[in-house]
Amino acid sequence: MAKSLVSAKRFRCKACGHVFEAPQPDEEPEEILDPVANNNPQASIPNPPSAVAPVARSIVPSAAAGAKIYDVLPDPKPEAIVVHCHDPRFQTAFDQFIQDELKLAPGQYVRLVVGGGAGVLANPLKLPKEFRFMRDRFEYLRERFPAIKRIILINHEGCGYYGTLKDRVLNYVPERLKNHLADLPREDLKLIEGIFAHLLPHLGLKLECYYAKYADLEHTKIVFERLAG
Repeated sequence: MAKSLVSAKRFRCKACGHVFEAPQPDEEPEEILDPVANNNPQASIPNPPSAVAPVARSIVPSAAAGAKIYDVLPDPKPEAIVVHCHDPRFQTAFDQFIQDELKLAPGQYVRLVVGGGAGVLANPLKLPKEFRFMRDRFEYLRERFPAIKRIILINHEGCGYYGTLKDRVLNYVPERLKNHLADLPREDLKLIEGIFAHLLPHLGLKLECYYAKYADLEHTKIVFERLAG
């Protein structure tokens, strides 16, 4: 007479950790080999019936439980590098300018945010470490993303970084500007065009320079002036 299945017994593999449930008859089998219970890792485990074989399940990391999920661009192909200052007053305007006037959507450009924007590129002799830092980043990005063809430099009016340049690069500032350091962010962009031609021609990138200046007396609006490229 066929035996009725009324209970199940669990078996755990010591090697892989899987837990199997196998239906058991009313009467106990003659021998059950359980390596966990017998503390015998060499013991064999009876193959469970196919009906109760373990099912693979995707595991959701506990760190993601209850957290908001964000999208990632799977295969971006940026066509430009954009360099601008980290001044928080201008970030909204920079974002709008990049999208509305430069026509670059997220994923179409790589952004480098540094104090002073393109300022260090205008002083390679006085600021060699800073210049080398930017050059190395340009070279890496050019190799990493071959579709990059443009490099866009943005300086802005009222930049706090340029206040620190008074002692560091004063000897390199033209005499006519030494008493007008506020004009340096704009004038530097003109210098950088020549520096790119002499020191960074191997990049093969089209250079565009923009200067963000206040458009009202309250300093709440800005406009972008194109200076090079």
